[in-house]
Amino acid sequence: MTNCIHCGDEFTPYRQTQKYCGYACKKTFQYLRSVGRDAYVERTSKGRWISGNGYISIKINGKLKYEHRHIMEQHLGRELLPTEVVHHKNEDARDNRIENLELIESQAEHVRRHWRCE
Repeated sequence: MTNCIHCGDEFTPYRQTQKYCGYACKKTFQYLRSVGRDAYVERTSKGRWISGNGYISIKINGKLKYEHRHIMEQHLGRELLPTEVVHHKNEDARDNRIENLELIESQAEHVRRHWRCE
């Protein structure tokens, strides 16, 4: 057994040189490295990671998902559309309390909120 260098999950490699638990982790890791972002993650507890961009990721049905999006989906009782954005009101990416989360209909509206002069 070994740990995936991207998500930290323990897996049984089928070759000695295998570093990733699966294709998705390999591609995500390679993409993040190619755009100059930190692809390594910090494991906070079993099933939870802090990704290179500061957001908490969790594993749902074997796939990594941002925790704040999952919490909003549970609150609404439906899956979020790919165009919908979950905004952290206090701008703390790790504060995923439902009272700190707000659903915004588009990335354009989300950007407008961050750049609004007050």
